Amino acid sequence: MEATHGVHVGVVTIGPTGWDAPDIYADRGFQSEVEKDGCVLVRLANFIASRARTAPDAWATLVDVFGRLLGRVENVTRKSVAAIR
Repeated sequence: MEATHGVHVGVVTIGPTGWDAPDIYADRGFQSEVEKDGCVLVRLANFIASRARTAPDAWATLVDVFGRLLGRVENVTRKSVAAIR
């Protein structure tokens, strides 16, 4: 994200044991209304800025969302996302 928009982003994965934040009750999907391949962008103070119920390429989705939030709408392609990973 920093290479594309100049913004440092902390990423936390939520899921079964071994992920950044274990989902011990297996209710992450129910509470967030997001499927296993979706993503949620949470701002400070737990404000949800964006939610993608499904996102086959979560990284590209988040890069696109940040561009929109920052007013820098660009066409995000898999090739351009691969270059910044």
